[in-house]
Amino acid sequence: MSERTVLIVEDEADILMSLRIALELADYRVLGVASAEEALTVFDREAPDAMLLDIGLPGMDGWTLLEQLQSDTRRSTLPVIVVSAHADLASAGRATQLGCRAFLTKPFRVAELTRALDEVFAS
Repeated sequence: MSERTVLIVEDEADILMSLRIALELADYRVLGVASAEEALTVFDREAPDAMLLDIGLPGMDGWTLLEQLQSDTRRSTLPVIVVSAHADLASAGRATQLGCRAFLTKPFRVAELTRALDEVFAS
């Protein structure tokens, strides 16, 4: 199986590092950025296979990034998994409406994340 590339968009450095380590141990190639604006730049340069997206980002928030991804035919097929501290049904529903494949509430187990990615890549 070829190595899959996951773009992590997370503004908290400790969380970004933890996610990076966990995914690299699971044999994913990981790209990490701290803002939605950086994510758009990296997406165009690297064409990741999936994105883990925090909603509460500085500047452009995760919702706005999702809306931009959905409105761009080159980016609209990117599988997105939301990782957020917002543990309410409205947020999960909005994520689904915007095409997200999964919604993980922080804190979550690494096994939940890798299972969600496995499901994304199996479909």
